[in-house]
Amino acid sequence: MRNQNAAPHWIAVDSCAGGMRAWAMDRNGSVLMKVRSAQGLAQVAVDAFEIVLLNLVRPWLIREQTPVIVSGLPGYAPETIGTSRRPADAPIKPVATSDDRFTLHALPGLGAAKGPEKSLSHHGLIRGIAAEKPAFNGAICIPDLQTQWVQIHAGEVRKAQLFMTLELFGLLAPQGERTGVMSEPALDVGVFHGAVSEALHQPEMAAQRLLSARSDSDPAKARLKGVLIGMELASARAAWEGKQVMIVNSSPWSSLYEQALSGQDAAVLTCDSDTMTLAGLKHAYRSLCETFA
Repeated sequence: MRNQNAAPHWIAVDSCAGGMRAWAMDRNGSVLMKVRSAQGLAQVAVDAFEIVLLNLVRPWLIREQTPVIVSGLPGYAPETIGTSRRPADAPIKPVATSDDRFTLHALPGLGAAKGPEKSLSHHGLIRGIAAEKPAFNGAICIPDLQTQWVQIHAGEVRKAQLFMTLELFGLLAPQGERTGVMSEPALDVGVFHGAVSEALHQPEMAAQRLLSARSDSDPAKARLKGVLIGMELASARAAWEGKQVMIVNSSPWSSLYEQALSGQDAAVLTCDSDTMTLAGLKHAYRSLCETFA
């Protein structure tokens, strides 16, 4: 980042369940400054998003009508998988605001016609991977409170799945039950891989194994993490088996997914969440500029 006192030429914003991040950008696409907030747009009412957004980017609104490109805006009907399936080609949409210091444009969402995948998150990230890696064929794995698997082929999203693996871990092993450890305890890799393999190859036994894994005295809960991820991999087998998997470093659990998949001889790649999300927002901004050129 450089020249942080300069007025940004445009602003990139991404919002998800974990909060919101924003980048002040110069005209050449370089980052002038970056900020984060624990409160994301997805956590507020549709009619209150502008207040939350302004609280984050107000110091940057120096120019007249600074363009703001946002991913994860609530209340937007997603492009349905099976119709508009190319995230990099989806046009961004103008959004009315009450503040004339900026113009707001939103990336369209992506989701299924029905079911838990009806409204996916990480739109900017998926767009960034599709735009930056057009030859990628495989699955994107985005570990989060609800881990997201997105199957993509030559820039087209073919299928998406959601799993509440991290949320289940929080329910089965609340933070209060893991006290006495000042930092994250070391993971017993052998126990973890054994639990992944057992749950993956005998998913019908997973409920029983969860019962014993939950009461394991191991502060790192390696067995519980392994059973939960193994259950997920069993359900998502069609997405990763024999295919490339792009794991996004969106969570402390990202490395666990990488270890689990590598242990099953999957072709694992990794990417940086911030880098790819910003790439998706940059791509959207360039598309906007070309539209009005």
